[in-house]
Amino acid sequence: MPRVLFVCRANRFRSPLAMAYWRKLAREAGEEDLWEVACAGVAAAPGLPPLPLAVEVAREWGIDLSRHRSRRVRAAHVYQADRILVMAQGQRDVLVVRYPWAREKVVLLTQAAGEVPEDLPDITGDEAEDRRLAYTLAELLDRVWQRWKQEGAG
Repeated sequence: MPRVLFVCRANRFRSPLAMAYWRKLAREAGEEDLWEVACAGVAAAPGLPPLPLAVEVAREWGIDLSRHRSRRVRAAHVYQADRILVMAQGQRDVLVVRYPWAREKVVLLTQAAGEVPEDLPDITGDEAEDRRLAYTLAELLDRVWQRWKQEGAG
């Protein structure tokens, strides 16, 4: 069973949406039981709910994200994951410094999607822009899903 960990900064918008959307892709493919998916943040304050826009966007995708609570990345999360997708290079740098043994499994989301490796920016507070960010995240995840399926992952 492939284990995927999505990582962002605070674990309240990008990585929970990524986790929820990946689970949706797996469910739609009839592979929900074949994937173990989690998320965490490199600087997360534990126990906080997702941002309201994250809950709203997830609802638009047919997903209930309201029970999610933020958590900080721990060694066990990194160890258990087969692949770790980060939203920004700074998060990759943090993980590689903290867990150098995991260097090979930590990849920028844009890179995993076959694009030029670049950061998927953090939220700005502008609802329209942040909503676009969420849908860009979904498009990138669609590409990653297709690439990994072609590679035989999952």
